[in-house]
Amino acid sequence: MSSSPTDTVAVRDSPASLAAVGTLAYIGETLGHEAVGHGGACLLTGGRVTAVTPLWMHCTVQTSLLVLSGPLFNVVFGIACGAMVYARPRPGLLTLFLWLSCAFNLLVACGYLAVGGAVTFGDWAYLLAGLEPAGAWRASAVILGLLGYYAVLRGLGRLYLSFAGPFGSETLAIRTLWPGASAAVVACAAVFASGHADLASLALTLGCTLFVGWSLSRIYDFGLREQPMLAHPWIIGVKPGWIAAAVLASLAFVLLVGRTSSPG
Repeated sequence: MSSSPTDTVAVRDSPASLAAVGTLAYIGETLGHEAVGHGGACLLTGGRVTAVTPLWMHCTVQTSLLVLSGPLFNVVFGIACGAMVYARPRPGLLTLFLWLSCAFNLLVACGYLAVGGAVTFGDWAYLLAGLEPAGAWRASAVILGLLGYYAVLRGLGRLYLSFAGPFGSETLAIRTLWPGASAAVVACAAVFASGHADLASLALTLGCTLFVGWSLSRIYDFGLREQPMLAHPWIIGVKPGWIAAAVLASLAFVLLVGRTSSPG
């Protein structure tokens, strides 16, 4: 069986370059949520940040605004990245990085809402606590989060087409699973380095990052299969600058996250 041009290009894409943009997009999302969102609100309310990890941050004060600021950052920054791709949909690694940043931020925001409604972990679990009837509020959060996740995936598929053109399933898979896998590796390494690692934290970190990557690999099924193939598809080559930036950012992230102070 002969392969289509877009399926052939998948094996010629550089995994190192894909891992680099995935790593940078993940680090940007995590630091944005924890350090800029929560941390910024902490400082503005007169508190002091004592710890930052891939899963939580600790402030000497606790307010609903501080808790909400993390998810709010994800929504605002994700929309901003998507708007930049929409405004200038040009093939290139920078555009793919912006698309992945949009994806990571918006999917995390929606997924976090669904998880917060289902379990007693995370920002939304804190914000939903005390609301009555509790079951109705939590069920609403789960439904809204899942619907939002689905809607974001559909939008991301169309946004991808705007700059990358029609694609084959193998091409999409390698351009999403490699970034997701690299994000998972860096995330788990940071959890270990933070000194607050346990089985639940590692499972949540690994599961969330891999699920986001897997979800993105499935946008090919969201009404996009009817698109024609490209005669000269876009190829992602080796980009030393992006790879070096990702390595340096990963080292700094793993070595520094969670080292600000003890959480107590």
